[in-house]
Amino acid sequence: MVNEFSESALVVYFAQKVKILNSASLWSKYSMLKAALAVKNNVNINTYPKLKGFLKKQSVGYKPKKAQVFSKHEVTKFISETPDEKFLVMKVTFLIGFSEACRREELKKKMAIEDIENKGSFLIDKIPDA
Repeated sequence: MVNEFSESALVVYFAQKVKILNSASLWSKYSMLKAALAVKNNVNINTYPKLKGFLKKQSVGYKPKKAQVFSKHEVTKFISETPDEKFLVMKVTFLIGFSEACRREELKKKMAIEDIENKGSFLIDKIPDA
C-alpha cells in the first residue's frame, strides 16, 4: 500500500502540476501543502529531499515576469496633459484606484457610478465589499 503523503507520491503529484503551473506557482503550492499536511496530518514534507530537489530542478532557468510600472513623471504627464474629453474616465479610475489602493476587481467589477456621491467641493466614493 502506498502512503498518500509519501515522498514518491508527492513527487508524482508535482510532476503532474509541472504541466500546468510555473516554477513560482509550484513553490507556492508546495508551501500551502506543507502547512496543511503539518497541521491536519502531522506530516513534515520539509524532510523530503527528493521532492525539494525535483522542485529546484524545475526552477532552473525560470525567469519571473516583472509587472510594468509607470514612473511618477509618466503619471503626472498623463494626468496633466491628456485631454479630459477623451481620458476623463481613465483619469478618475486611476486616481480613485491609486489614492485608495484599490484592487483591480474592486474598480472593475464592484464599483459603479451610483457609488460616487457629489458633495459639491468634494466626492465621496463607497467601494462595496472592500
